[in-house]
Amino acid sequence: MKLTIRQLSVTGILALISLALLVAISYELLMGNVFDHARGFLAPRFWVHETLALTLVFISLVILTGNLLKAWLYSLLLLCLFLMINNEKVMVFETIFMPADFIYMTEAILAWDALKSYWLPLTAVTTLLVVWIYFCAKISVLSVSNKHRWVLLAMCCVLLVTVRVFDDELKKKLRSYQFKETDSHMIRHAMKNGFLSVFVLNVLLPEKAIEPPGYSASTMNALIEKYTSGHSKSTNGNKPDVIIFFIEAFTDPLQSGLKTTQDPIPHFRHLSTMHASGHTLAPVIGGRSANSEFELLSGMSMRFLNRFSIPYIDHLNRPIDGLPQMFRRLGYQTHAIHVASLAFFNYLTAYPNLGFEFISTIRNHPDSQLDVARRFPDEDSLVNRIIATTEQHNGPHFIFAFPNSTHGFWDYPQYLESDLDVIDPNFGHARDAVKTYINALQKADLAIHKLITHYAQVDRETIVLILGDHYPNIIPYLSNNLKHQKNLNGPLQVPDDLNDLDFYKYMRTHHPEVFHVALHKVPYVMWTNFSNDAEQLDVSMNLLHQRILQAVPAQRSPFQQLNHQLFNQMPEFSIVVNHAGLFQMNVPDQLRELVDDFQLFQYDMLHGDNHYAEWLANSSWQEPAR
Repeated sequence: MKLTIRQLSVTGILALISLALLVAISYELLMGNVFDHARGFLAPRFWVHETLALTLVFISLVILTGNLLKAWLYSLLLLCLFLMINNEKVMVFETIFMPADFIYMTEAILAWDALKSYWLPLTAVTTLLVVWIYFCAKISVLSVSNKHRWVLLAMCCVLLVTVRVFDDELKKKLRSYQFKETDSHMIRHAMKNGFLSVFVLNVLLPEKAIEPPGYSASTMNALIEKYTSGHSKSTNGNKPDVIIFFIEAFTDPLQSGLKTTQDPIPHFRHLSTMHASGHTLAPVIGGRSANSEFELLSGMSMRFLNRFSIPYIDHLNRPIDGLPQMFRRLGYQTHAIHVASLAFFNYLTAYPNLGFEFISTIRNHPDSQLDVARRFPDEDSLVNRIIATTEQHNGPHFIFAFPNSTHGFWDYPQYLESDLDVIDPNFGHARDAVKTYINALQKADLAIHKLITHYAQVDRETIVLILGDHYPNIIPYLSNNLKHQKNLNGPLQVPDDLNDLDFYKYMRTHHPEVFHVALHKVPYVMWTNFSNDAEQLDVSMNLLHQRILQAVPAQRSPFQQLNHQLFNQMPEFSIVVNHAGLFQMNVPDQLRELVDDFQLFQYDMLHGDNHYAEWLANSSWQEPAR
């Protein structure tokens, strides 16, 4: 039965009213936990925005299905799925569901350890989805004529064209209305403006890389000249092998205030007293290792990128002047060696663009031994592959190796009878996870000892940089570290009755400086078999490679020279990315020009016209032939 204009209007009004009721009921039923924690931030406009956003979804489905009842039922289905996903993201990851999450969907599918606990609800939801779609397909009442569908489609097209044409103006208006707050607390932002509204708006008005002021070909040519003249280092001399042992979730429990029956990482601690060491400023907490990798290997900074992005997926789509590329120009063989699948984080595209020539995983290698949790090849197997690589191939070598046995979740029982235990009784239900974590660290520490023992006996000069990528996602462990840092920083006003999660959130919001020191600084040590450098220095992840270059006879490219100046003048340069908001190291006025130059270089390489890459290709910096 086709509806007349009058019937269509009345039905549309009833549908709008029912959609408003649907929003109210669905949020209370499916996101009650989120509302309980953040109801104080709920703004009256929330309900208006969500109803309008759902109405837009409903109209789109009317156009697609040609039936009001089908569109309404599909809207209900999509809203429920959307809210269930949001509820999990907020409660587990403390952020909201965004369009970019579709890009990262393969990462979730590959991470079976994280997904397997959801198999029952996923099965139930999938079954319900199939049944629901089958039921909706049978509906024939309340159909809309093709003429009316074309009218609705034309209106939507006009809206989309208007949005695209006036993109920047609309964003400015929305920011003045406090809607497009890209640097705010995302959960609070969604509680004010609506979860679905924020999602839809980011579909219609996606964030783009912002062109720095003054960016042009002439500006880049001037910057290249500025950082080329008279700032090179001789390329004569030995070329040591360089190995980066980048350990998942590697931290120092004792420096975090944790009391244990024995030191979990004695070998790493001993190396730290004898060689160049300190803490490096990681851009993430608890996950997204690829963002720490990106900073370490590219020399670029998350300071100038959307804090929810993964650069390997979102930005690194062409070759850049990164650390592997620099070593490749020097005649090094450049290797990236993993223990997990290379399908994660777009590695097979990102690594060649960074300059890696050989990319491999020992995941299915017959000589690999699995870790105690039977998830990944263990650290010993990776160390064996590193040693074999330097022995079997002509050098020099640059090797980036990423062990993963310290990866969460720490819910397996194999370490629960270990003598290495947590003394602090305040961890409650998380005690087993913390014990498992520190025992996994101990296993990684033994691999560090094996790696260093081998290269201490070889004649070839070798540098080994050992570091963690971020803190583990164990809230009681993070809160314990925060309490330790709070005590070191003197009296801070903190409520006494907070549990670990609430204390973590309170410190993140009210004392971001302490939060930054406690949870974004991970330890590193740079060992060599030819240098006595034992300087202690805290440095941003994106500038840490400059410690390597101090020991390598290499001519620095203009971007590397700029990084070298930042390293000398502002070593803790990068951004701290956290879910509570943007905590950013302040830039002294005297260094503003240097930081602006850095931003121009980064924008040109990732998003701009690639003037710097053109200069590299046409200069003496071209990659040498093998």
